[in-house]
Amino acid sequence: QMQLVNRLKIVLAEKNITNKWLAGQLNKSVITISRWSQNKSQPSLEQLREIAKVLNISPKDLINDL
Repeated sequence: QMQLVNRLKIVLAEKNITNKWLAGQLNKSVITISRWSQNKSQPSLEQLREIAKVLNISPKDLINDL
């Protein structure tokens, strides 16, 4: 089974964007964003696309394949 590890924390740091800002853009709780960026939970494919759109990057930039 392939495990996806999202790179959200890294991308947010690179872009100097806070979890709070992203939460507001996506209409999600800061806790949800925090869980994603700590890889405690994973966004759905649809959510990954949304995040990528908001951050102006490719969805692939958000994913590490292990």
